[in-house]
Amino acid sequence: MNDITLTPLGTSFNRIQSTDLKDTTKSNVDGYPMSLNAQFSGDILNQALLNDIDKLFESIRRVESNIPSSKENNSTRQTLDEVIFDARANVKVLFSEISMYFPTELKEKLFHQIDLLHDTDDWEDGDNPVQISSFKTFLRWFYLDQPSQLPNFGMSNGGLLIATWLSNHNKDRLILEFRSDDHIKWFATKHYDDEQDMSSGITSASRLIHHLASYKASDWFIKP
Repeated sequence: MNDITLTPLGTSFNRIQSTDLKDTTKSNVDGYPMSLNAQFSGDILNQALLNDIDKLFESIRRVESNIPSSKENNSTRQTLDEVIFDARANVKVLFSEISMYFPTELKEKLFHQIDLLHDTDDWEDGDNPVQISSFKTFLRWFYLDQPSQLPNFGMSNGGLLIATWLSNHNKDRLILEFRSDDHIKWFATKHYDDEQDMSSGITSASRLIHHLASYKASDWFIKP
């Protein structure tokens, strides 16, 4: 487990949308089901799945090449509204071009919460719009593990996409912060009788489910 670096949670998870958090307890599921696409043979993903992922990210690369840059040019400085509009549009264009790989309900919820997170009326100095690199890491992770229970989405000040799940009457929490280069920072809280277990770390999208194995990730990821 050399790819884990235990770190404090810090204060980056500050724009989490909590208006519709729900209890996602699934008491009759033991462990993470092998019926999902995140199937492992030892530590090696099924080769057919890897081929599908390669096709997915080739599609992402093609789409990205057609997304206009939101950087300033020498003659025009973008307004805040324009920067935010471009960021929202870019992730929506990217997702729409590869939406056949994902459930329809993910698009509906993701787009709605992306809009909420980029509401200029709530924007503060120092906030940054969602990063394409963070969004790509989320897409890769979701495609690998395919949780049927969708998270609520948030965003750090730096523009990193965040996903949150609750279970056990909202006492147990999983927070994922999607970073660039296929890395995810995770923070998990689980209650066992009167004891509370908390941990955090950084790992790759393909390794995350291994590190959550002891937490019965199905309680978060499987729709009740």
